[in-house]
Amino acid sequence: MADETGEPMSQRERLLAVCAIAGLTALLLYPISLHPGRHVRVDSSDGQFSLWNVAWVARTMVVDPVHLFDANIFYPHRRTLLYSEANLVAGALAAPVYWATRNPYLAHNTVVLIAFFLSALGSYLLAVHLTANRWASAVSAICFAFCPFVFAHTTHIQLLMTPGIPLSMLAFHRMADRATRGRAIALGLAMAFTAFGCAYYGVFVMMLVGWAVLVTAGTRRLWTDARYWSAVGIAA
Repeated sequence: MADETGEPMSQRERLLAVCAIAGLTALLLYPISLHPGRHVRVDSSDGQFSLWNVAWVARTMVVDPVHLFDANIFYPHRRTLLYSEANLVAGALAAPVYWATRNPYLAHNTVVLIAFFLSALGSYLLAVHLTANRWASAVSAICFAFCPFVFAHTTHIQLLMTPGIPLSMLAFHRMADRATRGRAIALGLAMAFTAFGCAYYGVFVMMLVGWAVLVTAGTRRLWTDARYWSAVGIAA
């Protein structure tokens, strides 16, 4: 990661960015950030569903992973978790907190805070990679991670799973800059993280990366570059 002069960012600068984003996340998500064990958007059925869904996945993936999708709803039907978003990523992120506290509110809100934080951080790193300008990157991160659309959907945990979008695009650009197997795997994992976090965003990312693959191949004349296409195949 480089600054506007092209010099790599120091460890101190990276730590400063992480702390600044963490502080901004705590500020903008008040009172959840100060009282995560008490405040959840359960004023609607969607909010109640998200709270239950995250707690179910966090619990069951540990004690009974074979029956993870056989949720305790719509008995006697099976695989009922698949009637809507499974929220596997949210549940996995919530699992440590859930099992440490058995508090579904705290587990759910931990995921909310992580989602906003990672979305801002991923957007910042992507913009730095593309522009090498920290100030422009900071504005981009704030506009993307804390946009009105996301705050309007705080009752839908899956729609808060926006970090995968900038992280996938960052992984793609890194792979395009130097097509290695490791960077291709990183792109595939980032896209999988996005898809299992939110099916909608998974579709968006597949379209974004698919288009970027073609545009990059054209603008950088990589149509006959075997390493580039091999990396694309590994990521896919």
